[in-house]
Amino acid sequence: MKNKNWFISLILIALIFTLLDLLFHYFIEYLTIYQYPIFIPFISESSLFWYSIGKLLTTLIVGSMLLLFFKKTKINYNSKLLIFTTIITFLLQIRYILIKNVYYTMTWHLAVLALHWVLLYAASRLSLKRNEI
Repeated sequence: MKNKNWFISLILIALIFTLLDLLFHYFIEYLTIYQYPIFIPFISESSLFWYSIGKLLTTLIVGSMLLLFFKKTKINYNSKLLIFTTIITFLLQIRYILIKNVYYTMTWHLAVLALHWVLLYAASRLSLKRNEI
């Protein structure tokens, strides 16, 4: 991993992932975000806004830990991408499942899990170079 290139790539991954996900949730009615437990009313009351902020921060924090861990391992590039994508998407979705509410069914969670996995894998594949992880 080169010194700062991995962090720039991680920021790019998090932004691509978050922006694409935001568009899916905004334009596809079935995937609408009705409620998110964290918000600061004087900044925004939009559940989708805070959902996206949470996704961005989680991807940056967990992604940093994973990429630093990968620096010390000899796992191949494709396996690292699969591990990176799977851990982040499962952590995000577990958090959403634990927030009990009447808006989201298990089918919704599975659809969003699949969407998150595909979007994060694609963003990671595009942004991370083999020598960065």
